[in-house]
Amino acid sequence: MVLTALNTEELKEIFDEKAMKVMRFSLAKSMLGQPEPILGQQALPYQIAKEHIEQWMVQALGVESVGSGSYPIDIYNKEEKWGADVKMLSCKIDYNGALLSADSGETSLAQNFKGSGNNLDQQFKEKKYLEAVKKWLEIVEVKLKSVEKDYPINDIYYFFFLRAGMTFYLAGLKVNPEELKNVIIDEQRISGTSIYTKNYIDSTIGNVKLYKSKKRLELRLRPDALLKNNMLLEVMHLDSLENINLRELVDDEEKAKKYLINISENYVINNLFKA
Repeated sequence: MVLTALNTEELKEIFDEKAMKVMRFSLAKSMLGQPEPILGQQALPYQIAKEHIEQWMVQALGVESVGSGSYPIDIYNKEEKWGADVKMLSCKIDYNGALLSADSGETSLAQNFKGSGNNLDQQFKEKKYLEAVKKWLEIVEVKLKSVEKDYPINDIYYFFFLRAGMTFYLAGLKVNPEELKNVIIDEQRISGTSIYTKNYIDSTIGNVKLYKSKKRLELRLRPDALLKNNMLLEVMHLDSLENINLRELVDDEEKAKKYLINISENYVINNLFKA
């Protein structure tokens, strides 16, 4: 497999207890930047910029921030010589907040609107599915090799910050570039819009497909399977912000000050330093 999941013990070797404390600290503190729902409105989904999660991991792991845009890695450990691409994915949950047996949101492994991208529609039309996928695998291989040129590198990972409602997890996949040559297409999962692959990732924990209209190779995980197989670390659970009318609140300066103190205490301090 090109991508193999880290188990909880392997994750803990990277995200030790101090790193997890930093992740929890950063996550709890970020609640102060979330928008409050108005009275009568449902709780809003938690949102955080990917760049912020990258910086949380820089702080948590004591690593360097590297690259930008579509560069293959976001962080680099100079001492241990590994790099990682940091990603955030949303997970589907039931009414009780438990993970559903369903795919996560998608993340891009490679995208190209020129060259291979220009030929993709024609390849679908001519049913040259394996040829199409091989072109995208070449793009992935070139991206990964570019890291080797820039840094002394032993291992490359994908680190995932998973949002399941208001519960947050970490997952990790090790990238094995030498296995790209063994990726084939799944003949049973080809449509007019996408081609699923085999041997890229264990099908019980995720899938990789080439998406025609988006001109990209996409990865989706199965968070419920990762949790069942001890491949997730729970960061923490947070409560959603209470409903409030901010137009009314800001009219009273003292109430506004008290509100800010209260949410800092209730959503940050109490979550981090529980008795």
